[in-house]
Amino acid sequence: MTIISGGDRFLRTWDGAALALRTALGLTFLVAGLKLIIPAPFGLGNNREQLVAGFTDPVKGFMAPWSVQFLTDHGASVSASLFGQGLLEVLLAVALLAGIATPRLGMVATMMLVMFTMLTPSGGQIRLSRDLALAAAAVALMFWGGGRWSVDGWYLRRTHRLDTRWARIAGLANPARGGNRDVGLLVIRIGMTYTLVASALFASGVFANPMNTTLPQSILIAAAALLAVGLGARYLMGGVALWLLAISIGKVASLGILIGAENVKRELALAVIAAVYAAAGPDRWTLPRPQRMRCREVSDLLAAYVDGELSAQRRRAVEFHLADCPDCWAYLASYRQTIELGKSLGDLDVPAEVYERLSVLAARERD
Repeated sequence: MTIISGGDRFLRTWDGAALALRTALGLTFLVAGLKLIIPAPFGLGNNREQLVAGFTDPVKGFMAPWSVQFLTDHGASVSASLFGQGLLEVLLAVALLAGIATPRLGMVATMMLVMFTMLTPSGGQIRLSRDLALAAAAVALMFWGGGRWSVDGWYLRRTHRLDTRWARIAGLANPARGGNRDVGLLVIRIGMTYTLVASALFASGVFANPMNTTLPQSILIAAAALLAVGLGARYLMGGVALWLLAISIGKVASLGILIGAENVKRELALAVIAAVYAAAGPDRWTLPRPQRMRCREVSDLLAAYVDGELSAQRRRAVEFHLADCPDCWAYLASYRQTIELGKSLGDLDVPAEVYERLSVLAARERD
């Protein structure tokens, strides 16, 4: 099977997108894990008793009473459980940042983020969960893989094989088959839409957060509605990215690096995720619908693409297809190699007999 890897600009866009998602999720898990191991620098209490008290608060805490009761009934310590969770999150963060078995890690991260949402005291309601938007980014990583700048990418470039035991364990085959770029972008858009809606509808008490205390609810609802139908999705995502980045910088500047990072880790990660969509999107289910091409169309336009004769819109459509279709990417690579080979041969003296034979063959083809 052909594996897409190379230095083309359109491939660097998707490699950068995978790197950005891995970094955003990895740093989020890193901060979340470290605060459970060493809570004091993050403003969560001077000892583990204060940490446990904050996490088990039935109103503002992050552990529902039933989950605390479950641990107690089975003789488990809440403090030890939180410490173990912290270690697990740190390990997941390191693996995500390195890009090791990224599709599988995306699955693990998705399940953990959904579980965190369910375990909160307000889990029975529509939870204002930026965690679900982060889970959407983790799902995108399941489809896209780690990209070129990851351990996964290094392994594929080194082996050029998808039938090895590690490739099967790490789930590297699915991203390499292509066809998943649009799905990943759609999932990211749905996740951001949900978060904006929930931020607008649930904005008081424990649901108050930097997202729904800095903009009027009407603006959040309007942005979510436009994202839901996909109208101007790239531009909206770009605006969301700038807004969340401004929130994050302001919080970190006022609270300090560690406490600020703990307070806005989700907003900062969502800013990166929105920027990824703005750079790589939109998905095919937006308005106006972006141009998507089939293999035959790309094949017909390949010469014009290589010569730089396509319009910006057509070039983007061709590049989107090439980045998601291993067969067409291989065809492009062989086409370029053929051109380079022809240039290296230079001007050759072809015997008259060869010209005659070629003329006969061409005449037969016309007939």
